[in-house]
Amino acid sequence: MGAYKSLEIDKFIAHLKTEVNWEEPEEVQLLVYDNRTGDETYRLINIFEAK
Repeated sequence: MGAYKSLEIDKFIAHLKTEVNWEEPEEVQLLVYDNRTGDETYRLINIFEAK
């Protein structure tokens, strides 16, 4: 878990896909909150599509 102020999400996702050896990649998710929108909304990103 982490909180980052200016994270380049696309580059982070690419890193998660290529540099980490996941035991169950279909279970890897990223929860994103962007406070710049003014909404209290989170986005759930499935890093790998379930096979």
